[in-house]
Amino acid sequence: MNNKTITFLSSRGRGINADLSLLHRFLSEHEEWKEYSYRFFSKSERTKNPVVNAGALKARKAFSEKATDIICVDNSLTGKTEEDEGIRMLFSVPYDYQFKNYLAVKEKKKNCNFRTFQSFTHIIPGSPFSEELLEKAYETEGKKLLTGIAHPLAWDICQEFSREEARKKLEFYFPEIGKKKVLSLIISGDEKEQERFFKNFSLHELMEKLGPEWIVLTTSEEMRNRSFSFVGEKFSFGYIDHIVSPSVLAYVADVLITNEGRFATAYAGKGRPIYCPRIKKNYFEKFMDTYYADLVLKRADQMLEIDYNAKELGRAQKKFCQQFWYPDAKEPYQILRILLGME
Repeated sequence: MNNKTITFLSSRGRGINADLSLLHRFLSEHEEWKEYSYRFFSKSERTKNPVVNAGALKARKAFSEKATDIICVDNSLTGKTEEDEGIRMLFSVPYDYQFKNYLAVKEKKKNCNFRTFQSFTHIIPGSPFSEELLEKAYETEGKKLLTGIAHPLAWDICQEFSREEARKKLEFYFPEIGKKKVLSLIISGDEKEQERFFKNFSLHELMEKLGPEWIVLTTSEEMRNRSFSFVGEKFSFGYIDHIVSPSVLAYVADVLITNEGRFATAYAGKGRPIYCPRIKKNYFEKFMDTYYADLVLKRADQMLEIDYNAKELGRAQKKFCQQFWYPDAKEPYQILRILLGME
């Protein structure tokens, strides 16, 4: 395949996520990359239907046949590749499987030897956490681990221009956001799980605690349902599901509450408070329970106990940010220029 073609693979049900989208935007918007073309595969091999999975696997293998330069955010590239040239790069985004494996390694107190990433030539861990996990749990001999480099979403969230761009996007729906601090809640969990977490929760009490200088934005349908009886300031609460990508809430947040590890870790570079609600018992929640219990919210009414105007991060907050952000993190795009021969 023409080595001026870059292939983005995503076959684990995660679609073309924010990291892949940012990489593509960077490449496609720069004049020096105008000769490149881009291919995308996002059909999931991890559905509940084995026939669909088999079809997706066959389609993915055919799609990536003879591809040279390939970029993934998970183990969407498996098996041997026909081409020896080019790069096959993994941005090791911390989805829930990473927290599962991290806990397993710590519990066993010994190194594992997963051969999951054997098809890649280069791996960007993105944080000290993923770097430690790769070292202790995965076979990476012969792979080039490029440490000290941020993942695209984490890097972008830390850029003032990008944060302002996200605020302007939200201003179309919530005009008052420009004047307010933002409490963002990126919540996942089914209806019963969310009902259980938000039991006895009063949105009115939270808004009273925050005061008029704050706005609450959320992806939680259960929290939205509780807003129907809210009689406070009209522009102090917003439900953003199906309006913008959940990742936008990480850009604008002054405080982030989420049980999604990929958003929590991408937010760490901002050095702002983060909390984890215990809702669906995923592995990120278990990880937070084990290592950052002070940041875990067992019930929604514990949001009333948070000091949202604290001037400094607490000890656990600082430790979390240090584990998921390099202190002198480098942007992720320059390495692509070098590996693709643009430098």
